This record gives sequence, C-alpha cells and structure tokens, in this order.
Amino acid sequence: MSLDFLDSLTTPLVTGAAALGALLALLSFRGAKRGVQQAQVAVGELLAREVAPTIESRIAQLQRNLAASSKLIEEINAEFELQAATAERIKGEAQENRRLAALHEEEAEAVRLVVERTIEGAQSKAARIGVRQQWLFFLAGLLAAVPLAVLANFLFAWLTS
Repeated sequence: MSLDFLDSLTTPLVTGAAALGALLALLSFRGAKRGVQQAQVAVGELLAREVAPTIESRIAQLQRNLAASSKLIEEINAEFELQAATAERIKGEAQENRRLAALHEEEAEAVRLVVERTIEGAQSKAARIGVRQQWLFFLAGLLAAVPLAVLANFLFAWLTS
C-alpha cells in the first residue's frame, strides 16, 4: 500500500516539480534579460562618460594644435618676407656691381690703352736712341779708324824702310 500511494503521488509531484522548474526558469530568464539590459545601459553610460571627455579632450588638443600651427604659419610667412627682402637687396647689389664692373672695364680699357701708348712711346724713343747711338759708334769708329789706319801705314812704312 505504501507503494501505491507513492505511485499515485509521483505523477502529480513530477508534474508540479516540472511546472515549478519551468516557472523558475521563466523568471530567471526574465531576470537575466533585465540584467543584460541593465548591463547594456550601464556599459552605454560608462562609454558615454569615457568617450565624451576623450572627444572633448581631442577637440581641445586639436584647437591647441591649430593655434600652434597658426603661429608657425605666421613665423614662416615672416621668414619668407625677410628672405624676399634679402633677395631684393642682393639683386640690387648685383645690378650695382654689374654697373661698377662695366665702369671698371671701361677704366681698365682706358688704362690698357694708356699703358700701351706709353710702352709704344718708350719703345720708339729707345729705338731712336739706339739708332742714334749706333750712328755715333759708327762715326766714332770711322773717325778713329781712318787716322789710326793712316798712322799704322806710316809706321809700317817707316819700320820697313
């Protein structure tokens, strides 16, 4: 009898336990679903808190970088203007130097002509002096040779006689 009693209780007990298990599973699934939703919301809020300052800090860093690059651009422009002014000054100096070189070339040509004329004059004067000197030596030799030759002939004639 005790076994029949157990058989009669087993079916409703198993059915009730299964229903209770299903009910608990359903409740835990809903709780888990809510937990997942709450975790997703919490993660979203955390990300929003983490990303927002990061974006703000990135924007602030970008603004600082833009300000620094603006200053650098101003410095570069100032350097370019300085270089352009220097190039203009050097160009002006080069033109002045070309003009002076042309003047110096004209002066050098004039000096060359003066030196050339002076040398030609000195050479012609030296040539004239040389010719005069040669004529003087010739005449001196002639004037000295004729009397010496006559004297030598008299002397020879006297010695041989």
